[in-house]
Amino acid sequence: VTVSVLYWKDGRRPEPSKMSAEAIDVDAAVRAEALIKRRHGKFLLKQLSFTQQFSHLYYGRLSRLAPRVRAAVDGAVGAAEVKRLGGVSRILELTVGKRAVIVGTLFKQLASVTPFLREYTKELVKLVEGGGDEDDEDDGEGAADDDDAVAADDDAVAASGSAGVLVSESDALVIEDDSGRVDVTGLPPSGLVTGVVVALVGTLQDKGKFLVEQCITPHPALPPLRKVAAAKPEPCYVAFVSGLCVSAAGEVTSAVELLTDYLSGHLPDERMCAQAARVARLVVGGNIIETTDEARLKHKIRLEPSDHVKPSTDPSANTSANAMRKADAILAHLAATVDIDVMPGDTDPTNCFLPQQPLHPMLLPRTARQSSVKLVTNPYEATVTAADSGAAVAPEANIVVSAGQCVEDVKRQSDLSLLGTMEALMRWSLLAPTAPNTLPCYPFRDMDPFVFDVMPHAFVSCNHERADILKLEAEACLNKVQK
Repeated sequence: VTVSVLYWKDGRRPEPSKMSAEAIDVDAAVRAEALIKRRHGKFLLKQLSFTQQFSHLYYGRLSRLAPRVRAAVDGAVGAAEVKRLGGVSRILELTVGKRAVIVGTLFKQLASVTPFLREYTKELVKLVEGGGDEDDEDDGEGAADDDDAVAADDDAVAASGSAGVLVSESDALVIEDDSGRVDVTGLPPSGLVTGVVVALVGTLQDKGKFLVEQCITPHPALPPLRKVAAAKPEPCYVAFVSGLCVSAAGEVTSAVELLTDYLSGHLPDERMCAQAARVARLVVGGNIIETTDEARLKHKIRLEPSDHVKPSTDPSANTSANAMRKADAILAHLAATVDIDVMPGDTDPTNCFLPQQPLHPMLLPRTARQSSVKLVTNPYEATVTAADSGAAVAPEANIVVSAGQCVEDVKRQSDLSLLGTMEALMRWSLLAPTAPNTLPCYPFRDMDPFVFDVMPHAFVSCNHERADILKLEAEACLNKVQK
């Protein structure tokens, strides 16, 4: 949570109870209004089916982005040159020594990551041999040594993942289309990840590798540029906050108290109160509660008997239920002042795979019953329109919000910075390229909902270590970046 600390002139931070007589209540001012069209319906899972393969998702992604990539190739290489090369070639039709253009999906082989099938096979072997039963004893040192080695590998991968170091010089790239795949050389893999749809211009070598001359990403579909209203002294704001990390065991943090004070109008200055009144909507970007013992289990491949957590009736126990009760009180207080859209995050009690479904109203009973609250998905997409025609914003603003998992997963598999990762996602026209390879997601049958249909005016990624902003110029290739 990033907020500004407000102080009296003598340096004391005002307490809400002490400020009521001196501060200006935001309700005394007119709260700005913003109309919203929520477009997260494509992320809602109305019927669940896990019988289909993930190949359908990859095929849907390629079929949607391939036309954009071909359009980008015509612009980057030239339509005449593409025609001279025979158009876009299928991988199985490549000829050794002949220059060609291919379009496909990249797969990045991370040397530092143990393949999931290898991990699953080891777990399956332990189950077949009875090694997973806590009552069984190991018959030899070999099994114990092997388990220790597996645990050491898992710890190493987990440690590298937490530090964001999964990239190595031994990583390799492969590109695949509907006909086959070919190894890629001449293209640095450090700035790319699995799942990105690109066009490669190059030549097939004698050893069966495709030597890349140029890598072309899809042309993003830019949003319609609308004329901005004349500058007015009272703009309209949409506020974003994440990482509240409410704990059942501890006290509410000062940052959360400051957020509540600000949006509720417990402010010592009329100017601050007027600014707070222009916040028309608050988007809570996930991680409402801190990680509990139950939440830590959802990323494990197989639960051990010792992993089963016994229910606790202690109201001070650090359980998801107790933490959600405390978070419910905080959000209900905010909802009485401002419209709120509540997204789930990695630590919240909902499904762990993307798209995360809205939190159940029973988890936030006081908050959910208020008409100013909407429980939405992660990711979340909406179009916001300022109801006040005098607001200094565009008539419509398309926003896409993520709780941060997709950005962090790409960041730890590349050498990109946090903002560089978000810029790359916009350029690739993909919100979650690494899903489903290393980022769990639902096996969609006919389409990939994480494809950007239109570039948003604002792309917000939450739950990171610090706040930062990047401005992209509205050009077809997004090649002018102003920080």
